[in-house]
Amino acid sequence: MDSWVRVLILVACLYPVFVECKVRRYQFNVVMKNTIRLCSTKSIVTVNGKFPGPTLYAREDDTVLIRVINRVKYNVSIHWHGVRQLQTGWSDGPAYITQCPIQPGHSYVYNFTLTGQRGTLLWHAHSMVKSPSMAPSSFYLS
Repeated sequence: MDSWVRVLILVACLYPVFVECKVRRYQFNVVMKNTIRLCSTKSIVTVNGKFPGPTLYAREDDTVLIRVINRVKYNVSIHWHGVRQLQTGWSDGPAYITQCPIQPGHSYVYNFTLTGQRGTLLWHAHSMVKSPSMAPSSFYLS
C-alpha cells in the first residue's frame, strides 16, 4: 500500500480525537435594570444587565452548562426554543410546567448536550413580573 494511503487512513482514524466536544459554561445573573424607552423609565428583567440577553455559542455534541442566579424578587426560569432536551426535558423552562421556577436568591444549573442540532436557536426568561419578560436571545449552533 502506498505511504500516502497509510497516512490518510491514520489521519481518518485520529480525526475524532482532534475534534472533540467541549463543555461550554455560562453564567446568567438575572437582575432588574432601569431602561428608558420613549421618554419613559421602566424596570425590566435582564440577564447580566443586557436586554436582550447574551448570545450563546456551541457546536454539535457540546455539553452546555448555564448557571442561572436569580437576583430579582420574582420566580424565573429560562425557556430554550428549539433545543432538543433529550433526557433533560425537565429543564426546558416554563415554570410549573416542565420545571420548578428558580426562586429569588437561588440558582439552578441547566445541563444539556446538543445532539443532532445546528443553526440558530432562541432562549428567553420566564418570570412572574407584570412587566415585559426577557426578549428572545440567540443561541448559535454550528
